[in-house]
Amino acid sequence: MKKASIVIPTFNRANFLKRALLSATSQVYSNLEIIVSDDCSDDNTKEVVEEFLHDDRVKYFKHIINKGQGDNYFYTIKELANGEWVFLLADDDYFNSKYYVSEVMNLVINDDVHMVLTNTKIDLGITQSTCHKDIHDKYGLKNYDKKTLIDIWKEYPHILDGANCFKRDIFFKGFGDNYKESTMSLVEDFDLEVLKQNVIYCPEASYIFTNGEHSLNKFKVNIYEYILILKSFVRPIKYALKESIFSKKQLETIYLKKWEYYCNCTSFVSSVLDEEFLDFVKLIINSSLENDNIFNLIEKKAIKYSKLYQKEIDKKIIEYSKYDHIYKNKNKKIDDAKTVIIYGTKIRALEYKSFFEKKGKEIKSFLDDFSYGYEIENVFVHNIQKTDDIKADLYVIATDKFNFVEKMYEKLINKKVDKDKIIA
Repeated sequence: MKKASIVIPTFNRANFLKRALLSATSQVYSNLEIIVSDDCSDDNTKEVVEEFLHDDRVKYFKHIINKGQGDNYFYTIKELANGEWVFLLADDDYFNSKYYVSEVMNLVINDDVHMVLTNTKIDLGITQSTCHKDIHDKYGLKNYDKKTLIDIWKEYPHILDGANCFKRDIFFKGFGDNYKESTMSLVEDFDLEVLKQNVIYCPEASYIFTNGEHSLNKFKVNIYEYILILKSFVRPIKYALKESIFSKKQLETIYLKKWEYYCNCTSFVSSVLDEEFLDFVKLIINSSLENDNIFNLIEKKAIKYSKLYQKEIDKKIIEYSKYDHIYKNKNKKIDDAKTVIIYGTKIRALEYKSFFEKKGKEIKSFLDDFSYGYEIENVFVHNIQKTDDIKADLYVIATDKFNFVEKMYEKLINKKVDKDKIIA
């Protein structure tokens, strides 16, 4: 039986780490180790892990100095893990069942398999959104050869971002022993290598992502660090051009999609930098410079734009923090409510509608941009007008975009809705 390693790099996430460890230690797969690599946390991470050390599968390592997120991930997999297969578990995420590892390992008897993609869901605090299942259902496959994987990647360049089950030896092929970049570089280099491997899909297993604190004032957006994400795009872009996998125009489209995906939780970042970002991508695609020289150019641009925009971003964070209360105590507000009005955008509105129906709540009104065909910027204006005479115990803003939350909240307050009856 092949050995599997669940690796949990962590830093100051004691409040979420216990759930991740409960998920890991519940696994029934017998040849398993669970490794927690603590990047010099100063909260009660050690005390949380000590609750699980009676399980001899659990190993705890604490760094003397903070290595940084990317280096901690790399070190944990390279130096601490002993399994042939690695299951990467973020400290605020968890597996859907005790059979997660078993379901995957049952599919990798053949040594030609290098990675297993599982269902991925986002824990939104009150409901879950499935990320990748629709993609796999569309293609109707469980085994992906190189050509098929590349075709999917063109349309859904984030599909490998949730790939947390992989053969340990392929992890090092893209960047060897010289990995000192951010976790985002790990993701991009991993994409580069996995596009050359045999990948299969396991529909029975689901990996659950969380959005951390679900709190606007927890975001500490640093424009310089965001722009450095571009450094992680350099190697895969150059590789794709060299191997003629994508045209330059296709690469522009792919990496703009990636930018939107990475900035999804902080939409005010992409709204500020979208145009500049396209210029950065074109620079990488069209430059004949060596990678190190491109890295230097990106760092210079990061410094320039952080000076231009950091104050604007910090101001927006302060502005958005006044809406923080609508993310708190959601479960109690939901339990107490009998009637609900939902204002939403895209698939998130439908997910919340399904959630409240299962809870047995009376949905007094459900308004979304899909049903009425409004342009996204006008959806809230129309939605508010349609519910002028309708009252409810709870008003739900079902969207991922902070700027839409802001607009909707202000319109509800202008309607004299009690702010304690609003959640998002």
